[in-house]
Amino acid sequence: MSLVFAVGLWRVGPSRWGALLIGAWAVGLLGAGAFRTDPVSGYPPGTPDQLQRHTRAGALHDLLSLIGFLALAMACFVFALSNSLWWTIYSIVSGVLFATTMALASAAFDQHQRWVDLGGLIQRISLTIGWTWQMLLAVRLLHT
Repeated sequence: MSLVFAVGLWRVGPSRWGALLIGAWAVGLLGAGAFRTDPVSGYPPGTPDQLQRHTRAGALHDLLSLIGFLALAMACFVFALSNSLWWTIYSIVSGVLFATTMALASAAFDQHQRWVDLGGLIQRISLTIGWTWQMLLAVRLLHT
């Protein structure tokens, strides 16, 4: 759906750069989904807490995820350029929170002691921030 949204943004949206970034987010998600992540931090159940194995598929999953996450964070800032103060503030806050929570999730998945037990939760919070922002962008553009 994000890829279809990016195509629609390209055709009629206010920013070609924003459309490209949403498209990169979508491709990153699709690519990450095509490659299995390496087990980490006891997930899936039965996996040791400190697994040190790194696979090519896991590396591709991580790389494509990173590209997608960076693209969505940047899209928040590109679409913040608006004549609406509330939208500008919301987009900037969303971009900062999305990037911050993704960085914390990455630290957790890299076995940082303070965050390791919260990695999955933080990642889901981050995705909720990103997808909520994207949905509100679509609603906002629908009504302009």
